[in-house]
Parts: sequence; structure tokens; C-alpha cells
Amino acid sequence: MDRVLVRRAKAEEIQDQMLNYLWSTPDGQLFDMDVLEHPSTFTLAAFNRGGILGFLPIQRPLMLENLIFRPGLTPGETAQVIAKLGEHALEETIREDAGEAYFLCREKTTLKFAERHGFTPLPEKLVVRRFHVRENFAR
Repeated sequence: MDRVLVRRAKAEEIQDQMLNYLWSTPDGQLFDMDVLEHPSTFTLAAFNRGGILGFLPIQRPLMLENLIFRPGLTPGETAQVIAKLGEHALEETIREDAGEAYFLCREKTTLKFAERHGFTPLPEKLVVRRFHVRENFAR
């Protein structure tokens, strides 16, 4: 079996090959074509002597980790904090040309607020996994 190597894909390879491979790939219909429009996105290509075997587009969304509040805020103050921090986070997303922002939360009223401001649930049955560097490479 040939050794497989990885490099950055060229623009013409993305257009000519990756997009053709996409439709024969399981879950290919979930791919967001908009990802390719952001300068912060790059695509890896796995190849061997026989040519390109696969692609991995990598985007750099912003991850809004959690909201943290000073104890004792009124509901109105909490709403203002959420609104201001959320608005600024979206401005940062645009400034960084990240393309997307993800918001981690499970508190119901905060989720409703996020949905009213354009955050949508991920597609049904889409499972998210994370790789935490420090947990995997403990010192």
C-alpha cells in the first residue's frame, strides 16, 4: 500500500476534484459551501502516488464558550449583558471573517435569547465531538 501524505489543497483541486467527491461522500449534503468563501478557511488534501484520496476543509469559527455573570444581577441587567456581549462577539466574528460562531449553552432562557438573535440549532442528528488539547496531551 502506498504511503499517504497530506498537504494544502490548491484552489483548482478544490473546484475540480473536491466538489465532485463531495456528492459521493456520506453526509456530503451537510457540507456548507459558504465555508469555502472565507479567507480564513483552508483545505487539506490527502494523497499518494495515485493522486488525491480525500479532502478536509478547515474553517475557523468563533466558539462562544459560556456566559458568566456577577451574582445578584436583575433579569434586565442579565439581558443587557447577554445582548452586549453577544453583539460584540458577532462583530468579532465578522472582523475575523470567521464565517460562523458557535454558542455553547444549555440554560433555556439564554438559548431562547440566542435563537431570537440568529443562532440556530445544528442539523438534527448531527453529532459534535471535540478534541481538547490539554486533556489529550497532559503535561
